[in-house]
Amino acid sequence: ASCIGPMNCVSKRCKILITMTDKWGDGWNNNKLEIKYGGTTETCSMEKGSKIEYEFSVPSLSDIKITYLKHTSSSWPEENGFVVKYESGITARHIYWYD
Repeated sequence: ASCIGPMNCVSKRCKILITMTDKWGDGWNNNKLEIKYGGTTETCSMEKGSKIEYEFSVPSLSDIKITYLKHTSSSWPEENGFVVKYESGITARHIYWYD
């Protein structure tokens, strides 16, 4: 798991952008990201392709916990990566699994 936070924004909510990538271009093979913040849980995946973006509105001062969920029958987690950016465009985390 990767923890980011607390998110301290000028407004009551902050936007974060998660860009998921796949080096091979065939999606995440049923692997997922679980994003928890402010009592909310979101799940993201990529069925096909090499890149997809998700945007979340997170309460200010929230901690964000991101967990990579490897599917039991999936292979190729080393192809999966993601970048988390704050609304300002500053990169909070850049992660490739087994890279």
